[in-house]
Amino acid sequence: MLTSKVIRTVCIALLWVLLGTLAACGATRWEDEESSGRNSSSSQGTVGRTPSSVDVTVPPAATTARPVTVSSLLNDYYLDWRGTPYQFGGTTRRGIDCSALTQQAMNQALGISLPRTTREQLKQGLPVAAELTRPGDLVFFKTGETLNHVGVIVGPAKFMHASTRNGVTISRLDDTYWSARVIGYRRVIR
Repeated sequence: MLTSKVIRTVCIALLWVLLGTLAACGATRWEDEESSGRNSSSSQGTVGRTPSSVDVTVPPAATTARPVTVSSLLNDYYLDWRGTPYQFGGTTRRGIDCSALTQQAMNQALGISLPRTTREQLKQGLPVAAELTRPGDLVFFKTGETLNHVGVIVGPAKFMHASTRNGVTISRLDDTYWSARVIGYRRVIR
């Protein structure tokens, strides 16, 4: 059985190894931050005190980085395309239609290939119940006698699409216009 003296010696040795590693990574001492005019409420986060009174400073990027999710990837894509006008058959920033937007968003944001038309996209993936949808699922609408529309779920009750009125936008699925026209949801993310 190990004695407390041996355990303490091992702990101190490990602490010195840890401190040496942190120093090599550019960790700063608390006193250095105070003398340079920075304090613990700066944009850099302090992880905590070690027994030798050295603080570990986390670089700003590490404290402000957001997790990469399907929703965040689609939101980044949306922010890049927001307001692009609707154009039937369009595939560029000068004008885009709903199925081209869905095809490009899924490919560029998530690496998923989809066919070009709404009709063909409706055949992709697996059907999913409305209450089980999640970001990245496709939502389909019947907007006229022979017209269909498609969008991508980006969050709870929200979908991104190319609207004939507003161009690339995010709309709510619980809006009376859209909720009355939903014909189904498909999951293409495996």
